[in-house]
Amino acid sequence: MTSSDTLVAVDDALARGRPDATDPELHELQEIALALRADAPVPDAAFVSGLDARVARRFERPARRRRLPHRRAILAVAAGIVALVAIGGAISGLIGGSGRPSSTPDVITPAAKPVPRSPAPAAETLSLAGKAAAVQTARRVERDAQLTLAAPADKLDDVANGIVQVTDRHRGVVLDSSLSTGTGSARGGSFELRVPSTELGQTLRDLSGLGEVRSRTQSGHDVTGPYNRLSDALTAARLERRGLLRRLAHASSTAEADRIRARLDELSAEIQGLSGNIADIRRRTDFTRISVTLVEQRQAKGALGGAGDALRGSLRALVGATAVTLRVVAAVLPFALLAALAWAATAGVRRRRREAVLS
Repeated sequence: MTSSDTLVAVDDALARGRPDATDPELHELQEIALALRADAPVPDAAFVSGLDARVARRFERPARRRRLPHRRAILAVAAGIVALVAIGGAISGLIGGSGRPSSTPDVITPAAKPVPRSPAPAAETLSLAGKAAAVQTARRVERDAQLTLAAPADKLDDVANGIVQVTDRHRGVVLDSSLSTGTGSARGGSFELRVPSTELGQTLRDLSGLGEVRSRTQSGHDVTGPYNRLSDALTAARLERRGLLRRLAHASSTAEADRIRARLDELSAEIQGLSGNIADIRRRTDFTRISVTLVEQRQAKGALGGAGDALRGSLRALVGATAVTLRVVAAVLPFALLAALAWAATAGVRRRRREAVLS
C-alpha cells in the first residue's frame, strides 16, 4: 500500500461521510480523518465571507493615512532651532567684538628680529638624527605684548600694586616700572614685565581686570627654524670634537697633533657661540615681555555724559543677558529636538505594528 492509496482512501471516506475500506489500517485512518473533521471548529459566516472577499482582492492592504502635518511641524521646529542657533552665534560674535568698546582687538604682527646663524657642518653619522628629531618637536615662538590700562586718579596706586602682584603670582619679574600720581596733568605709569610664555594668556586676563582696557596688542615671531639649525650645528660640532679627541689620542706625529689641537680650539669657540645663541633663543621664547602703560581715566562731565554712560551700560547688560539666554536655548533645544524625533519615530513604529497586527 502506497501513500497515494492512503490519501485516496481518506478522501473517499471524507466524501461519503463513513469509512468503507476493507483493510484494517485504512479503515482506522478513515475513522481518524472523520473524527478530526467532526471536531474542527466551524468559522463564523461573516468571517468566511470577509476572508473570501480578501482572497478575491488578493489580500490588498488598505491605504495608510499619512500624517503630513505632524512631520511638517517637526521640520518647522528644527528650522526654528537652527535659526535660533545662528542668531545666538551672531550676537555672541557682536558681543565678542564690542565687549571692550574702548580697546582694540589683539593683533598678531610678525617681528623682524634676525637670529644669528652659524655654518652647520655636515654630520658624520646617522646617530645625530634621533637627538635632532627630539629637539625639533616643540615650536619656538618669540612673543611680546603691549597693554594700556586706564584707571581713576585715586586708583592709580592700587592698579600699580595690582600689576606687580599679578606678575609675582604668575612667576614673572618686573624689569622696569615708573608711576606718577602727582597733581600735574601727566599722571600714569609704565611697567616692563617678563613672564613665562605658558602664563601669558592668564597674565593678560588678570591684568585686563585691573582697569579699563584701552588697547591690547600681541605679536609673535616663529624662530623654530633658526633654533633647529643652531641645535643641529651644535650637535655636529660636539660630535666632530669627540672624533678629534679620539684622533688626538692616537696621533702618529707632533705635526698631526698640533693640527688636531688647532681644530679643537676652533670647535670650542664655535660650540661656545652656538650654545650662547641657543640659550638666547630659549630665553626669548620661554619668557614673554609685556609692556603695560597706565593712564588716568578722565571722568565724563555733565548730565548728558552720565546719561550716555548709563544708556551704554544698560545696552551692554541687555545684549549680555540676551546672549546668555540664547546660549542656554542653543544648548537645551538640540536635546529637546532629539527627544521629539525619538518620540515621533517610536510612535510611528508602534502605529505600524498595530496596523500590521490588525491587517
